[in-house]
Amino acid sequence: MIESHLADGRQDPASSPWRPDVSLTGACLGRDRAVPLPEVLARASRRRAAAP
Repeated sequence: MIESHLADGRQDPASSPWRPDVSLTGACLGRDRAVPLPEVLARASRRRAAAP
């Protein structure tokens, strides 16, 4: 599973103040890296399927 949030990374729930754009629960890809990911994976899958 790939989780995404507005910004890359995660933050410790005990830290203060929290950044609203960074996940508290786990390391996440930021929006800029997550949006193109399905197309990157689809291209890789097509290349693999076309390989002899």
